[in-house]
Amino acid sequence: MRPIGLRTSDGVQIAAAEAGAGARGVVLVHELGRQGMCGWWDYAAYLSTRGFHVLLFDHRCVGDSGCPAGGNDRNGLMSDIDTAGRFLRLHGARKLVLIGASQGASEALIAGAIPRPRIDGVVALSADELELPLTAPPYPPTARAAAPKLRLPAMLAVEAADRYVSVHDTRRLVAGINSRDKRLIELPAGAGHGWNLVATDGSGKRPPLSDTVVAFLRRVTT
Repeated sequence: MRPIGLRTSDGVQIAAAEAGAGARGVVLVHELGRQGMCGWWDYAAYLSTRGFHVLLFDHRCVGDSGCPAGGNDRNGLMSDIDTAGRFLRLHGARKLVLIGASQGASEALIAGAIPRPRIDGVVALSADELELPLTAPPYPPTARAAAPKLRLPAMLAVEAADRYVSVHDTRRLVAGINSRDKRLIELPAGAGHGWNLVATDGSGKRPPLSDTVVAFLRRVTT
């Protein structure tokens, strides 16, 4: 894992890390909380050994990333994601997929609705805060509003007993996505939330969804 610094279009310094190399780019969008990109560390390393060029980052005002001097840009979350994607494009990625966890999954769905730079697919793990306004025009404000504008290959996953988002709400979200290439994976209770759906547990065991996501990534980045 190689630490790097990025600067967004509105001048915010973003802390990031890069793993792997090559033409298949993956941006990992983190959950809420102080853990930031560190929660992706395990899966980023795993993806890098399977041929993906991975970038994980701390959103503005999280971890070692800076905060905007003049107050928050209403599209700051999208600016951070766009900056990460542009870095991978500039460094050899010919295809680009966003993977988000929890609120980060909703952010990935919104970013995929108006991709800047071009995005080739989205993976949303336990997308929650589906009706929370996260952005401003030209982006749709919420994940729910983004669904009809999302025309990319999309894979979503949710646990049956998730405390933060229901299977019913996730089914509604998937039904609204305007793509013929979309899939919802419903996992049994106890599978976890967000990045825990693909990360190793305390015994070192990795859940099956981890490789299901890898197969999706390989297909849409070929």
